[in-house]
Amino acid sequence: MQEKCTQDEQEKASNEIFKLIDELLYEPKELVKEKAIKILLDIRSVVQNDDKEYVMNLTLKLAHDQDEGNRISALKILNECAQDMG
Repeated sequence: MQEKCTQDEQEKASNEIFKLIDELLYEPKELVKEKAIKILLDIRSVVQNDDKEYVMNLTLKLAHDQDEGNRISALKILNECAQDMG
């Protein structure tokens, strides 16, 4: 039997997942970073608007990072999200 999560439980789980993805987006190993980007984009395609904003905040944080590789990662994400932005 599958139990439903409360709104509070869903928010806690969402926060933990995004926190982990945020850490992985800054991973020096390119393969790990690429996988985190793919997962972030997959998540973005199925979450509600509030979580889409969180995805965008993570992306903008990457875009303003001092590391050029992180800015390039942000561009990859933004490129994939562009069609959703109008």
